[in-house]
Amino acid sequence: MAEACISSVIGKVVDLLFGVAIKEISYMCNCSENVEKYKNEVEKLSSMKGRVQQHIDLARSKGEVLLEGVEEWMKKADDYTSKATQFTNGGEDQEKCFHLSPRFTDTYQSKNLDDIITQKSTLEEIIRAIEDETIQIIGINGLGGVGKTTLANEVAKELKNQFDDLVFITVSKIVDVKVIQEKVGNAASRIIKGEKVLIILDDVWEELKLEELDIPCGSEYKNCKILLTSRSKDVCAAMNAQKNILVNPLQEEEAWTLFERVIDKSEWNDTLKEVALKIVKECGGLPLFIQAVGKALKDKELKIWEAALRRLQAPMDGDVSYKKEGILQLKLSYDHLEDEVAKSLFLLCSMFPEDGNIGLKTLTFLYVLLGVMSWMM
Repeated sequence: MAEACISSVIGKVVDLLFGVAIKEISYMCNCSENVEKYKNEVEKLSSMKGRVQQHIDLARSKGEVLLEGVEEWMKKADDYTSKATQFTNGGEDQEKCFHLSPRFTDTYQSKNLDDIITQKSTLEEIIRAIEDETIQIIGINGLGGVGKTTLANEVAKELKNQFDDLVFITVSKIVDVKVIQEKVGNAASRIIKGEKVLIILDDVWEELKLEELDIPCGSEYKNCKILLTSRSKDVCAAMNAQKNILVNPLQEEEAWTLFERVIDKSEWNDTLKEVALKIVKECGGLPLFIQAVGKALKDKELKIWEAALRRLQAPMDGDVSYKKEGILQLKLSYDHLEDEVAKSLFLLCSMFPEDGNIGLKTLTFLYVLLGVMSWMM
């Protein structure tokens, strides 16, 4: 009797969870409503879990054998409801997810550049160039992963109150002129009216004609400041940057300081620190890779660190750009994601166009759907 009751309850829960996934598709038009309804479904599951537990307790009190898989189901249900509750009651993180301000500078969290002199001094140089009335176009260049985008974000955060409008546009390899024109539209109108505007063109791979992007520029529009980031100094020069600033990799001590912040470890044993120092060296002073590898290894056992070091030091056959461009470091970070849902979501996001705008509603749907399907498997 108890087995039949438990089996029936589990069947209802399966139907319930599939219902959540199906309903989420129809709820895409209203993100905030999605969250509230998702909360309700989670509460239903939690209540259902409680009733299953009652049946389990009853069966055990009678000395009956539980249906195979019931205890495993309870563990998965606990994990699912815990993650779902964290997602729907995420406090500050949820606020950022579902109530983003139209101006990204309101949600961007400034980086701690204390003791990272290379980046701190570069940031100060960029700001001085922007504040210089004789300079209109500023270029910053450097290797991929060296922190150009981070510095551009820091600039936007620091100077947002000095401009009437600020536009941050990711250009990328494949240039979509229409999209850029749309993003520039309102700012361009304000420039023409004489208002002070800062336009940041991030990740520029080839020369762009500002007039083709509908960006007012030149001696008539000194109120328009343009900051562009590129891996190529030549691209910055081709776009008439009056000031071109090179972003250098971090010095050895700075790289270690950043790594320690990521790891959040105050004490090291000699063996682990020796491995860690070698890992940091393999990151080439590039903040993106230091942070990616650091987050991947945080709280892991020594043998995991040693295995990661062997991977990073191993000679590369074939395409050396695999290591040179940091793909190896980023793949190591991906491989150490413990949550299969996170891996699946990462891979799904990679199917979108480079630097594409993956909407919050889409991410909500993917989170729920992948969470449900992984829980079911």
